[in-house]
Amino acid sequence: MEIGCMFETELAFKDSVFNCSYKNYVNKGDPCKNSDAYYEGPRFPNTLANKIHPSIKEVTLNFEQGSLQELDITFNDSMLISDIKNIFKLSDTLPENVMSINYGENVDSKDKPVNPKYTRWLSLIGFEHMGAGDVDCE
Repeated sequence: MEIGCMFETELAFKDSVFNCSYKNYVNKGDPCKNSDAYYEGPRFPNTLANKIHPSIKEVTLNFEQGSLQELDITFNDSMLISDIKNIFKLSDTLPENVMSINYGENVDSKDKPVNPKYTRWLSLIGFEHMGAGDVDCE
């Protein structure tokens, strides 16, 4: 899984399974009969979040059938959405491999007023979630 190798080379974090040594990965999961394998993928340790950017508190990765389905970022504090867009070079035009970008709810944090220009969350969705509830499991 390429993302595990990226963690290893870019952030000096070697996942115990998904790392640069793990070649020719093929997901053998099934949402009905082998859901653990279906959702397997590297986990991002929160201790490395600030290596990406000092404002990041947590990064969550959701995998399905060997592909990154969703990436969620939680920030330490509310931030201007325009600043988040600048940090991650996001525009209103979505890359080919991103289905949607969501900026979460507005939060009252550290005495900032609730304001639609602020958020503490960023979510990038690559494709629709497809789990056991979405297929006919026998």
